Amino acid sequence: MWQNTKLGDACERAQLAPEALAYLRVALAIDKRLATADPNNTSLTRKLFVTYTLLGELLREGPGRSLAPPADVTSYLQGAVDVSDKLAAAERLTVAGNEGMLVQAWQRLGGGLADAGQYDEALTDLHKADEYVEQVEKRTPGLAVNSSRRAEILYTTAQVYIGQKHWASAIEALRSAISIDETQARRDPGNQLFINEQPNLYATLADCLEAEGQRAQAVAAMQNAIARFHDIEAKRPLIPEESEKRSGHLAKLAAWQTTPN
Repeated sequence: MWQNTKLGDACERAQLAPEALAYLRVALAIDKRLATADPNNTSLTRKLFVTYTLLGELLREGPGRSLAPPADVTSYLQGAVDVSDKLAAAERLTVAGNEGMLVQAWQRLGGGLADAGQYDEALTDLHKADEYVEQVEKRTPGLAVNSSRRAEILYTTAQVYIGQKHWASAIEALRSAISIDETQARRDPGNQLFINEQPNLYATLADCLEAEGQRAQAVAAMQNAIARFHDIEAKRPLIPEESEKRSGHLAKLAAWQTTPN
């Protein structure tokens, strides 16, 4: 049952996007058929969720971004949401049993809808994801995973506002995400997750500030993005993608510092 899904996942990790897509589409067809034939089997339903999620990741965030139109991507992400809701109802669990799956599904669907230009729908789904995080936070406050999820939702929300060119709202969301990550990094300095996200957050913030006509603040934000790469490098070598991004940030910073606003 897992063979095609595992092969698709392996191909995605190897940057073999067309092959990954072919395997995952076969896996999806099999999973849908099995889940339909045995609707009370939650293991089959969870497997269907995994395959929908992998397809969404491949086509939206992974090496397969150019292999399918946005409508196809959102259909897979919507499938993951539908399956997660079905599981939560079928298993009669509180959010405690499914919060990671539910938050992931709604947040990614929001991102996919934003990519497709469906901004109002995206914000609605991101609000739904945040509601699940809020419920979990009330029950088990202070967990780092809740902070991580909220920061991810805020970043995706900022992407929606960027798509709408609502720079002030994007800036607010990004600053909130940065505040969460910086607070968590101070609380748990050994957890690289919250440091690894900061260069991208600061660089995106810098671009929004520049678009808003706030050159001085944009320069400061880009300097912070570059500084965070130094913090990462103190713990481990940068991966090639990070090195490439840092070079791009340095070039952009130099241009901002030498050209009129």
